[in-house]
Amino acid sequence: MAPLLRVGPAASLLAVLALAMTGCQTANPIAGADPTPTGSVVAVPAIAAGAPGDTQARRELDVAAALYRADPANAEAAIRYAAAAT
Repeated sequence: MAPLLRVGPAASLLAVLALAMTGCQTANPIAGADPTPTGSVVAVPAIAAGAPGDTQARRELDVAAALYRADPANAEAAIRYAAAAT
């Protein structure tokens, strides 16, 4: 009778985990479904090298990155780099 008592808590834990996984979208994805149904997370496209119209933005990002790497303690360089990266 004692071995059955030890299985009870393990079975309960397994049942709770199984129920939790049934509500998870990643456990059972729907083909073509939006992975962000709330719209709270928006993907931001990266600046592509050589993309038309983005050469000035890319140049600013490269310059700001170089300034920040040269002096990470410089607050103005950090802000410029952050602004160029967004």
